[in-house]
Amino acid sequence: MKKGNLSIEFIFAVTLFLAMFWVTFNQVSESISIKSERIDLKQQGAEAMSNHFMHSPGEPVNWTFSTATDMAFATYLSNVTQANTLNATKLDEIDGESCSEIRSPYFNGLNFRMKVETDHEEWECNAVHEPSVPSINRQVYVYKNSEYYAGVLTLWVW
Repeated sequence: MKKGNLSIEFIFAVTLFLAMFWVTFNQVSESISIKSERIDLKQQGAEAMSNHFMHSPGEPVNWTFSTATDMAFATYLSNVTQANTLNATKLDEIDGESCSEIRSPYFNGLNFRMKVETDHEEWECNAVHEPSVPSINRQVYVYKNSEYYAGVLTLWVW
């Protein structure tokens, strides 16, 4: 081979290497992108679910565990929904239950765990999740016995 001349084998090998590199790079970047989108969708699901739980009293508005068609937790007093104020009676209904038993037509197919904490009390529906599942925390009030308590609603969605 003379100086400055490239053999066809060399050109073919470099082309093959670049093609393989390009395919691998695209597959890896697509995989990372899909995983990121899944996490974003789960985060959006957690935000939507927490908004629903905090702003809707559910159906019927004074539901019990056996009568509910939509289990949401906002307090409903004097025909007015009090946003960001969760009803302790409704939280008592789901405390210690499986989260999969919480019925809502809006969140079918989503797995989640929910916990509400105040300085005085804690409510939680139980579900096992991986430690790496992201959570969302929302500041809420809990209405119990004509008193309001500041608290935190934590949701994990996977």
